[in-house]
Amino acid sequence: MVLILLSVLVGVLDGFGLALFIPLFEVAVDPELNSTSESLGEFAFLLDFLANWGIGITLGNILIFMTFFCSWLKGFFKFLDSYFKVSLQIAFVKKLRFQMLDGLGQVSYQHFVGLDAGRIQNTLSGEVYKVTGAFISYFNTLQHAVLLFVYTGMAFISDWKFALLVSFGGFLSNLVFKILFKKTEVASINISAKGHLFQSFF
Repeated sequence: MVLILLSVLVGVLDGFGLALFIPLFEVAVDPELNSTSESLGEFAFLLDFLANWGIGITLGNILIFMTFFCSWLKGFFKFLDSYFKVSLQIAFVKKLRFQMLDGLGQVSYQHFVGLDAGRIQNTLSGEVYKVTGAFISYFNTLQHAVLLFVYTGMAFISDWKFALLVSFGGFLSNLVFKILFKKTEVASINISAKGHLFQSFF
């Protein structure tokens, strides 16, 4: 839950930083421009915030404001996000290894003798690293899904027609990736089976 909340905060702050590119370009083209709130639509509150604090809409002020959002504030939450993710990863790997060793210790001698030694060795060594990699990929996917929803929501707020067009393109590309994911799943099962066989030869 904490990871999802941090991902939402990073996505929202990133979206604010990207939205500020519009007034940045407009002021760069026309330095005499006093206000560009209308071009931001629902995100006009960003420039209104500057105006309420008596900060002029200039190229330098917008760049400083963007730097604050993109580097300092977003960077702080991104650091917390990475720190929390690594802490979860360490706890997960530690728990997994202890559970596997405890489980092996509870196996009866007769059953242990009949087990494939290569399968045990490969599971305790190689497969643990794969599960750890899958754990990291799972959380990365979860974070990217949250960012996708945040960006999609902000895109619909900004321009719903363009957002629909991009969403349709994303749906079509997802059909292609589904085929690749299916082949990857089959290949990963084969790799695990061959890993067991390889350790058996050892």
